[in-house]
Amino acid sequence: MKPDYASRLFETLRKRGGLPKITLHGARHEHASLWIAGGGDVTLLSKRLGQSTSRITADLYVSRVGDADRVHEERVVGMIPRTPRVHERVRAPLTTGADEAG
Repeated sequence: MKPDYASRLFETLRKRGGLPKITLHGARHEHASLWIAGGGDVTLLSKRLGQSTSRITADLYVSRVGDADRVHEERVVGMIPRTPRVHERVRAPLTTGADEAG
């Protein structure tokens, strides 16, 4: 398949699907960035992208590693159980005179 044909086909499918404007190359880059940000394995990503080594993949997307670290840090912090804070004292339920007489 010729690259120009693949790009035109991608653009047609993108429009038909109502997706935001992005090039085929941009979609590939976005996929790789999201993969890394989601904690995906760089070696497996390298194979998916057809790159010869995972080092090339890591070098190309190293700027995204900081984003991935921040995302994972936020996830870990979100998993730490917190003791609920009591903002006001719990009031005893009201009783009626009939309850007290009984």
